[in-house]
Amino acid sequence: MQGIPADLPPTLAQLEDWMEARTDAVGAEYRDYLAARKSGAPRRYFQNQAHALYFLKAAAPTKLVDGAWLYGMLKHWDSPDFHPLIKTYLEELGGGAPSKNHVTIYRKLLATHGVEGWESLSDDHYLQGAIQLALGHNAERFLPEIIGYNLGYEQLPLHLLITSYELNEFGIDPYYFTLHVTVDNAASGHARKAVQALRDLMPRVGDRAAFYRRVLDGYKLNELGASTNSVIAEFDLETELVDILARKSGVGKNMHSDYCRVAGRSVNDWLGDPAQIPGFLGALESAGWIKRGEDVEHSRFWRLIHGERAEMFGVFSAYEQQVLRDWILHPPGHPRARNGC
Repeated sequence: MQGIPADLPPTLAQLEDWMEARTDAVGAEYRDYLAARKSGAPRRYFQNQAHALYFLKAAAPTKLVDGAWLYGMLKHWDSPDFHPLIKTYLEELGGGAPSKNHVTIYRKLLATHGVEGWESLSDDHYLQGAIQLALGHNAERFLPEIIGYNLGYEQLPLHLLITSYELNEFGIDPYYFTLHVTVDNAASGHARKAVQALRDLMPRVGDRAAFYRRVLDGYKLNELGASTNSVIAEFDLETELVDILARKSGVGKNMHSDYCRVAGRSVNDWLGDPAQIPGFLGALESAGWIKRGEDVEHSRFWRLIHGERAEMFGVFSAYEQQVLRDWILHPPGHPRARNGC
């Protein structure tokens, strides 16, 4: 784990002060963010609703195994020293209430907005989830690393607060994220339990320094793979639209009549090679099927896919329609069409 930065203090005695200072710093940064937004600053993370929904998709492989790293702690249910970690795990599961189960909440969030296709994300998006599952199934071997990973994961990050705020602006229920703001609190929540667990499980005898070094390695595992900031930064509206159409072209390339032609070529011909999708979009725009920068209802292609009586009703999910909508509304040069954050 060399080369990966970590801000943990060098000794256990400094942990509580470190956690409180970290929480204060995040709170101050969030106050600055809110003040800037009130003064007219643009959103920091999401360009448009499609971008926000893409974030939900890109984070799905991690969110859908939420808490898995603590699964192995259940074997120690009769040891009070493990109770802070076990309580954290049970709270991730909702304490028996499906409405509080973190994975169930996230699945519902994805379904509500028609966010599909996350299974085809790159390996980097799956790395954090894989780490969590691996730790959960190898608890006896990697207890110090699990303690360290948990310590890092349960600290309140600035991005959680900003994400919640900006999702809400788009009418996307931020409950999954606001729930973590509350349950991870440093006063009595998971962040506090994480510190308590390290204190309780630190060996009383033996090489305590070596144990703490392994805790630090576990903490650093949080830095591997795709992160909230990286998946937000990687979004490109046109690239996402092209990917959506390319995935659909495998089925759609044989489903259109020959009389349906764009720029002198049949739609089946355009869809025959996924590499032609950018050209197809350009041809649709040149032919007037798509009128970028105008209301989406002015675009014939939009009317084909949207609405219960649309000829292509059901072909595009709610998320895919949102990507197309934002691409039409925000052409290059539009104030909200910029990439990045």
